[in-house]
Amino acid sequence: MPVVPFHLTWKEGARAQFDTAVVFESAAVSRLTARQLAQTVFKGALAEHAGAFQAMEEEMVGAAEDNLLLGLSVTCGAVSPAEVAEQLVSRRVTHSNKNLLQLIARWVKKWIGEHAVATAVLASSNLGGEEVWDDALAAAGAPADRPVHGDDDEAEEEEEEEEDEEDDEEEGIRVGPVPG
Repeated sequence: MPVVPFHLTWKEGARAQFDTAVVFESAAVSRLTARQLAQTVFKGALAEHAGAFQAMEEEMVGAAEDNLLLGLSVTCGAVSPAEVAEQLVSRRVTHSNKNLLQLIARWVKKWIGEHAVATAVLASSNLGGEEVWDDALAAAGAPADRPVHGDDDEAEEEEEEEEDEEDDEEEGIRVGPVPG
């Protein structure tokens, strides 16, 4: 088994939850540069706390640029939420990133799901598909009134995910893994 660098070590079993890449269409996400993608993910994952960690944001922007992590990488299924998280923290080599990796991956997974569902809805409607898509939606972070979840909130997170799944089932929308 290969040795995992300290700064890319996940909590036991956590990486597997976020290791599935999804292919979806979204011109708004595909057009994101490395800088825009890193800033979107950082602000979305940390929500109202993002302003307190400006140095970390710049580290993530630099890491995204180093790794050529673009919006297109996300929409074509080239990277999973876990890989996005690992690439964004790749410069934080002197810190344990166990909690940060999960926080970022959880937000990216949700963000991808929201875009995939929104794109599917627009494509199946007569609203014009991608032409109706608002570019600002691609850069939209987590809502300001939504608290950042920590490890102690896993039960609450699971309840939210179950509610989301029930909502999707009611709407008849399915988003699945990359066929392989």
